[in-house]
Amino acid sequence: MSRFSVRCRGYTLIQIFEQIDQDTMPWIVKRLSGNDTGLTGGHQSGVYYPRSFFEQAFPEILTTQSLNPTLSIEECYFPALNHTSHDLHVKYYNNKFFGGTRNELRITNWGGRHSPTHDVEQTGAIFLFAVQLTPQGYHAVAWIAQSLAEEELIEAWLGEEVEPKRFYQPITDEVGGTGTLPIPEEWFHAFPSGSEIFQYIIQVIPRERWNKSLDTLLLKRRDLEYRIYQEIETPNTPPVIQ
Repeated sequence: MSRFSVRCRGYTLIQIFEQIDQDTMPWIVKRLSGNDTGLTGGHQSGVYYPRSFFEQAFPEILTTQSLNPTLSIEECYFPALNHTSHDLHVKYYNNKFFGGTRNELRITNWGGRHSPTHDVEQTGAIFLFAVQLTPQGYHAVAWIAQSLAEEELIEAWLGEEVEPKRFYQPITDEVGGTGTLPIPEEWFHAFPSGSEIFQYIIQVIPRERWNKSLDTLLLKRRDLEYRIYQEIETPNTPPVIQ
């Protein structure tokens, strides 16, 4: 077990929050779907995350200079369950740029049925996943809420309720300030209509809570619209990071 896991061993959920905030670890929260846990009988490998999480946590993987670049998370530790998943694979399936059709990112090799994330009983549970780059390589810590009290703690930390089929990630740019931007999961599979995006934006930045000029409100909403397109759109040419 690494020093990172030893440090997190026996941590409470609040201590995990403190560790994430202290180390500014990239993190993501979602409710585990039936595809994640295997309830639907699909062949999805591991928990599904949007591209934006990989951009935050593993920017070096986003390259088309080589076929299917891969890196390893040495271990993912679940403090509440005292379970460790070893050698998770972070992989960019980019053969679209080498004559194929795939252009997607995955974290795989969770351990199959031995992984807490691949347990149908966990379907619908809130799942927190955070990553840290250490001198020994990438390490992760994960928490699956096992009670209503734990779910309420996670939602209190986020400052909002965790809805099914949405992702919650830290935002540090000026669009909305520091916080989370929960984008519906289905938008990563089927591009939303302009009306759906507009309704979402006015909920995130409502007129009645805006204390500046109407012009700045429109600009802020336009910035948010652009960010949403960046989050959910599969680009024809992803960023090449040396």
